[in-house]
Amino acid sequence: MANFEVSRRIQSDRAMDSHAVRDFIKEKLGNTSKFTVSSETNTNMVLEGRVKESVFTPMTKFEANVEVRVENDKARISIRGKSSPNWVFWVFFLVGLFTGIFLLIALVLFFVQRNKPKETFEGILGALETEFGKF
Repeated sequence: MANFEVSRRIQSDRAMDSHAVRDFIKEKLGNTSKFTVSSETNTNMVLEGRVKESVFTPMTKFEANVEVRVENDKARISIRGKSSPNWVFWVFFLVGLFTGIFLLIALVLFFVQRNKPKETFEGILGALETEFGKF
């Protein structure tokens, strides 16, 4: 299991809305991940899902708490979460106990993919700053 935290402060040319920021995050996350929103309030939302992999099936899942604080033209976005092995990892792990090669594949893919959620959220915050930030 890998815990992660990413945050960003954004100052905009115009007044910002936390609803627009949350919608932007969900839209961008939908491009790279399969996820669901477990709960959502004006300032927080809890996301659960997995980052889509182009080469192989995802071996990790994530749960992230997204906190969005907006005041006039300033916003603070903080994302705290954790990534952990999903069911695909455990299937490969159990089969690998008897064959060896699947165990190696499962472990390598898990360690390669465990930081993908953090990297994905960092990219989304960068896009958010580009979209809403001052020019």
